[in-house]
This record gives sequence, structure tokens and C-alpha cells, in this order.
Amino acid sequence: MVEDIKVNLLLVDDKPANLITLEAVLDPLHYTILKADSGQKALDILEAAEVALILLDVQMPILDGFDTARMIKDRFPEKNIPIIFITAIYKEDPYVHKGYEVGGVDYIGKPFDPQVLKAKVGLHAEMYKKTKILQLLEKQLGETASRFRLLFDSVPEAICAVSADGQVTFLNKAMEKCTGYKPGEYLGKKLSALFQPNEFLEFAKGFKETLLTDPSERVLKAKIITRSGKPRSVEVHLNPMIQGSKFEGAVCTVRDI
Repeated sequence: MVEDIKVNLLLVDDKPANLITLEAVLDPLHYTILKADSGQKALDILEAAEVALILLDVQMPILDGFDTARMIKDRFPEKNIPIIFITAIYKEDPYVHKGYEVGGVDYIGKPFDPQVLKAKVGLHAEMYKKTKILQLLEKQLGETASRFRLLFDSVPEAICAVSADGQVTFLNKAMEKCTGYKPGEYLGKKLSALFQPNEFLEFAKGFKETLLTDPSERVLKAKIITRSGKPRSVEVHLNPMIQGSKFEGAVCTVRDI
């Protein structure tokens, strides 16, 4: 998965010879190299391309590196692109501090050590790849959760999930209809609070402790108290969720009788 992620590097320098040198140093890393010979061209490239890292010369006409960095951060704040400043003359501490103030993550003086530059670029590129992987996984998890919700909402039986300590962690549309409670009103509350006093508590007593020796479905008939306060006779089926030897909770199916 990591190998499939494309990494674009943007090199910005007004001197063609410097761009050629940077490209030659970074070429063995096998990233895609984008080049701009001015701050404005760099901004134009960023309008159309996703960039993992910018190597930015400080001394340039019209828009110097510091002004270009400010404009990048102002115009593309959501991209949060790391910038490494490269300079031959502005090496004193005040300039270095200014580079960090305008959003730089590193400040390299010329002549630079090619191995050091490749190491720094490689580090940021790998961080970029890992961030993209996390974003992809989050998207996939979100899509899976949406499919999970759609699946259980299409089931006509009232279903909810409870944690190991009995708190409701999920309920489907049928459960909402059965109890009158919306997810935001009941998630995190105890399942036992739905039932008339003592009906559910006696049934659940020792439930967790006996699961490993007898992890079978438990069934009882009881009365739940709906959101409107009216009792409703139901049949409750509790199926344990066990991972390895650990009790994770239970899935509860409620049937109106």
C-alpha cells in the first residue's frame, strides 16, 4: 500500500542550475519532481497538484522565499505542506528564525550535504505516505460503519449492542421504534434501565461470569419502559460477544410480544 502512494516534491528556485542540481540529488529517491522558477509559479502548481514537500530557495526576485511561504500558508492552509528552506547567503539566526515563523520545518544552507538532504526529504516523504494511509483507512472505516448501520437499520427486529458493563453502544431503527428512544438519548446508558425494576437485573446476574462455560443465548420475557413511560411486553434474546477469552459485551434482540 505504501509503495502505491505517489509523492510529489516541489522545487522552487529562480536559478535553473540550482533546480538541476536539486533534481539530480533527489532523483535516486524516485519521487515525482515538480519545478518552479518563481514564487508565483510555485503557487500556480499548488493550485493543481498535491505536493508532499516543498524545497524553497530564500533569495528570489519579486516574491522571495519567505513571502512565498506566507502566501502558500494563507492560500492553502488545509494542505499543511511542509517547507524546507534552502539558501546560500541568509544563514544567520534571524533569517533561520524567520523561516520557522513563516511555516518552514527546516532550514538548510548551501552548499548542502546531498546525503543529509536526501535523508530529510525521505523522512518527510515517509510521513506523508503514512498520513495518506491513515486517511485512507479512516475513509474505509467510515464506509464500513455506514454499511453496518444500513444493514442493521434494514433488519425488522429491534437490535442493540451493549458493552461488558451493560451500557448501550448501538441501537438500530427498529429498536428506536420499539423503545421510543433516539440513539443520542440512550447511547451510553444502562440497558437494564429500560426494564421494570428487578426483571432484568435478576436475569443478568452472573451473566458475564458464566459466559465462558456456557456461551449460549439467554432468553427472557419482560416488560420494558418506553420513552413515553408505557410498559411494553417483550421477549429479549441476549447473545454474548467473546473475543478469545475476553467478554466484550452482548447483542440484544428485542421482540414485541
